Amino acid sequence: SDTLVAPPAGLQHGRHLLFYSSTAHMLRLAAWALRRPERAAAIAREGAAYVAARLTPAAVVDGLIAETVTFTK
Repeated sequence: SDTLVAPPAGLQHGRHLLFYSSTAHMLRLAAWALRRPERAAAIAREGAAYVAARLTPAAVVDGLIAETVTFTK
């Protein structure tokens, strides 16, 4: 299955990226983005800024450590 189970905290559909629930839904969103290139580019910029600000290497390592600690408890 290609379904997104739990979106990462803080990411918003239509602001940072486009979430989809099936292949057909993904294709509809791709067609929407092709019809609205300026809006699609704005979403891409917001998503890139979100990643640059929050997913630094140190933040990724901290998240992995936190998940490992939670998993082993």
